[in-house]
Amino acid sequence: MPNTTSQITCREWLSQLGRQDSFLGRQDQTPLLDENLQELEEGLQRLEKDIGSRLLRLMDEVKADFVKQTHTIEEAQAKIEEAFAEIEQSPNKAVTYKRVSYTLDQLVNLLSKRLRPRMLRTLEKLAPKYKTVEKPVYELSNFRLHASKPLADYLWMLRARDKRKTILPGASIFDLEIEPRLDKLCRAPFFSPVRFSLLRLRCQRRYAFYRLPFKAITIDCLITGSEITPTRLIQRHIATHDELQNRLADAWRGVRYNLETAATELNDISDSLRGGRREEIGERPIELKTIVFDALVKCLETFDDVIVTYASFTEAVIAEIARDHENAINTIKRGIRDSRNLKERTRWALRLMKKSWRRKIEHVQESATDKLTAIKEAPERWAASARWFFWLVNVFKSQQPAEESLLQLTDLPSEEELLEQSKSLPPIYRRLFQNLPLTNREFQVGMEAEMGLLLETFERWQSGRASSVAVVGPEGSGKTSLLNCFENELPEGVKVMRAEIPHRLLTSGDVVNMLEDVLQIEEPSDSAAELINKILRMDRQIIMLEHGHQIFLRVVGAREALETFFYIVMNTRSHVFWLVSFRLLPWIRMGYMLNIERFFTHTIKSEFHNVQELISAILLRQRATGQEPVFSEVGVNSYRVRKLLLKHQVQDAPVQQALEDIYFSNLYDICGGNMESALYYWLRSLSVDEHGKVTVQPCVKVDASFVKKLDTLNLLSLAEILAHGGITPKEHGEIFNIDVFRSRMILDYLRQIRLLQGHNKDKHGQPQFYSINSLFYEQVHSILNTMHIVY
Repeated sequence: MPNTTSQITCREWLSQLGRQDSFLGRQDQTPLLDENLQELEEGLQRLEKDIGSRLLRLMDEVKADFVKQTHTIEEAQAKIEEAFAEIEQSPNKAVTYKRVSYTLDQLVNLLSKRLRPRMLRTLEKLAPKYKTVEKPVYELSNFRLHASKPLADYLWMLRARDKRKTILPGASIFDLEIEPRLDKLCRAPFFSPVRFSLLRLRCQRRYAFYRLPFKAITIDCLITGSEITPTRLIQRHIATHDELQNRLADAWRGVRYNLETAATELNDISDSLRGGRREEIGERPIELKTIVFDALVKCLETFDDVIVTYASFTEAVIAEIARDHENAINTIKRGIRDSRNLKERTRWALRLMKKSWRRKIEHVQESATDKLTAIKEAPERWAASARWFFWLVNVFKSQQPAEESLLQLTDLPSEEELLEQSKSLPPIYRRLFQNLPLTNREFQVGMEAEMGLLLETFERWQSGRASSVAVVGPEGSGKTSLLNCFENELPEGVKVMRAEIPHRLLTSGDVVNMLEDVLQIEEPSDSAAELINKILRMDRQIIMLEHGHQIFLRVVGAREALETFFYIVMNTRSHVFWLVSFRLLPWIRMGYMLNIERFFTHTIKSEFHNVQELISAILLRQRATGQEPVFSEVGVNSYRVRKLLLKHQVQDAPVQQALEDIYFSNLYDICGGNMESALYYWLRSLSVDEHGKVTVQPCVKVDASFVKKLDTLNLLSLAEILAHGGITPKEHGEIFNIDVFRSRMILDYLRQIRLLQGHNKDKHGQPQFYSINSLFYEQVHSILNTMHIVY
C-alpha cells in the first residue's frame, strides 16, 4: 500500500493530466449560454418598452390635437344650426339668408386658414420622412446586430449518450467521472496511468461534445429571420400615411366645396327675396342645410377614422415588435435544443454552403433574365398583333351609315337635360360635376407645373423684369380655372384687373376702348400711344383678359386690332403683368399671321396630358362625395374582363380595376384634354339605386363620322368656327361673303345637329354667337384635321 506522500503526488499528477486533456478537461458552456440569452432577452425587453412608450406618447399628442380641432368644428356646427333655425323661423327675410351665408363664409375661413394647416402640421409629425415609426425599428435592428457581434461563434455542449443521465451545467467529464475515482486509481496495484487511459476510453463511450453554432443561430433568428424589416415597414407606413392624407384632403375638399356652394346659393336666395322672386326659393334652404350638415358630419367621421387608423397602425407596430421579440427568443432556444441531434447540426453546416451557391445562382439568373423576358414577351407581341388585326376587321364590319350615327349624336341629352335627369343623384353630385370653373386648387389636377410656372413668372415680373403670359387651350380645357387658382394664390395687396373681351375687336379704336373699360379710365384716349402713357402712370398691376380669340377675324383689314393690342402689351409688360387666355386654334391661326408668341415671354398649355390626369381629376371629385362607385360590366366587350369574371365577382378589386381602365380609356378617346366634356360623360354614366349605391355605366363612344358627309360650306363653317373660337352670323357672312340670313341658317343647322352651341340669345330666343359644342370638340377637330381642312 503506497504511503500518503505518493498518493498526493499521484492525485496531483492525474488531476493535472485530466484537466489538460482536450476531452476530459473541456467544460460544458451551458451557463455561458444561459447568461448570454438572459442578457439578450432583457435588452430586447428594455428596448421594446422604450419604443412603445415613445410611439404611444407621440400618438397621444396627435390625438389630443385632433380632438381639439374636432371640438372647434362641433362648436361651429352648433352656430350654423342656430343660423339655419333663424331661416326656419323667418323664411322670407333676405337678411336672414345673408347672415347665414356670412356664417358659412366665416367657417370656410376658419377651416381653410386655421384648422386645416394646424391639422396638417399635426399629421406631419407622423410623416414617413421623419421616420417616426422606422427610426425605432432601425434602433432595434442595430441593437440586434451589435448584440450578436460579441457572441462566441461556437459553444461546446456536453451530452451523455445515455439520455437518462443528467449533466451538471458547466461541469467537465473529468469533474463527473475522473475526479471521484482519483483516490481509487492511485491506490490500485496496477500502474495508474494505464487505468487512467482505460477510464478515459470508457468516458468517450459514455459522453460526447458537440459544437453549438450559437452566433449563427442568434443572427439567423434575430436578423435574418426577423419579420420586422425597416424596408417593409417603411412601405406600410408610406401607404398608410398617404391613404390617410388623401382621405383628409378629400374631406377638406368636400366640406369646403359644399360650404362655399351653400353660401353662394344663400346669397342668391337673399337677392331673389330682395327682387320679389319668392317662387324661385322652393326647397332650396332645406336642401342646403342637409348638404352642409352632411358634409360636416362626414368630415368629423373622417377625422375619427384617421386617428383610429393611425392608432391601430401604431399599436400594431408595437405588438408586432413584441411578438417578433418573443418569437426570436423562442426560435433561438428551439434552435439550440434542436442542434443536439445530428440532423440539425448537418443543416447548420449546409447553410454556409447554400449561401455561397445562392450567390452563384443569382448571378446566373441575372445573366439569363433578358433572354427569358424576350421569350415570354414574344407571345404577347403576337397576341397584340392579332388583336389589332381583328379590331380592324370589326371596324370595317361595324361601320355605320351616316344617318344612323347622326341619330345617335342627336339623341344625346343636352347639358340642361342631363342636369334635369341627374336629379335622382345625391345633391353633392350635381354640384361637384357641374361644368363650372374652379375657384381654388382643391380640385385642380395636372396643372401643378403650369401653376408653378405662373407663380414663377409673377415673381420675375415683381423683380422688375418684363413678363407676359398666354394661357392656351381648347374650349373647356380649364383656362378659366387656372386663372382663378392663380388669382387665389396671389399675396394680399396685389392689384388685379380682370375681364372678358366681350365682342370682336376689329380696329385700333376697339382695342383702346376695351382696355379703357377694363382699367376704368374715364378720359378717352386718342391713340394707343396715349393709352400706353396712362397705363405706365398707373400703379403696377395684373391684367387678366379672357377670350383672346375675340381680337382676331379673318377678313381684310382685321390685323389692325391684333397689332394694336400686342403693341400695347409689348410696351407695358414691364409695368403690367399681362395674363391673356386664348383658344387653341385661334392662337395657332394668329401665330401664322403675326407670330404672336414673340409678344409673350411665356406660353402655358391648359389641358390634360394623359389619361392618368383625367382619371385623377374625375376620381378626386368622386372621392369628395364620400361614396365609392362600382363600375358596371354590362355592355363591356373585353377579353380581359371576361377572363377575370371566371375567377372573381364584379365587385372584386381586379375586375373593378379592369373596368375602370376601360372606361377611362374610352373617355379619354372621346374627350382628350377637355374637362367639360369629361364631366358631361361621367355624369351621364352615373346611376343610383334605392339603396344609394352608385354605379358607373360603360362609356360608349359616339360615332361622329357623319361629319365627313356634310357639304363643303358646312365643313368650312366648322373650320372657321374652330379657327376663330366662335363667330356671329354677321362675322360668318363677312368671312364667306354671303348674307346674314343664309349664315344664320347654316349655323342653326349645325346647332340642331349638336355640333355647335349658341350663346347670348336675344329677346326672340335667337343665339347671337356660335361656338363648337365642347362635348364633341375632340371628334370634330380630329375629323377636320384628317380631311386637311384645319391644321
